[in-house]
Amino acid sequence: MALVRLGALADMDPARNGDPRRQEIRVSEFIDLQDGRRLILHAERGYVSEIRPDGDIWEHATVEPVTREVLNVVLPDEPATEEHPYEWLAERARARGVPVTPDDLRRLPYVVELTDRLRARLAGTAA
Repeated sequence: MALVRLGALADMDPARNGDPRRQEIRVSEFIDLQDGRRLILHAERGYVSEIRPDGDIWEHATVEPVTREVLNVVLPDEPATEEHPYEWLAERARARGVPVTPDDLRRLPYVVELTDRLRARLAGTAA
């Protein structure tokens, strides 16, 4: 099973982002396989940003700071010996039937993707 890339996907839930002072982003990590499948390794991470008292956090939000925050979110919570939790991600992949080692994952290009919905919100074209 050939691996193409490892990455993080950021999305927003419009129902949870109705307050213009609050930005709630969900983050999952995935592996793309050569046959076109995407395997989600986990989807329990994310972050919330808020401004007070009556500003609009989305008014000045752009792709670059969201991307930086996503990269921070996927790092280990506790001090670790490696920059990215490759061992843990490899375990998650193996549990889903993909025989992969941490070294396999280290060699893959790492990408951050923002969903179309999130990109539209950042561009100010969606509420």
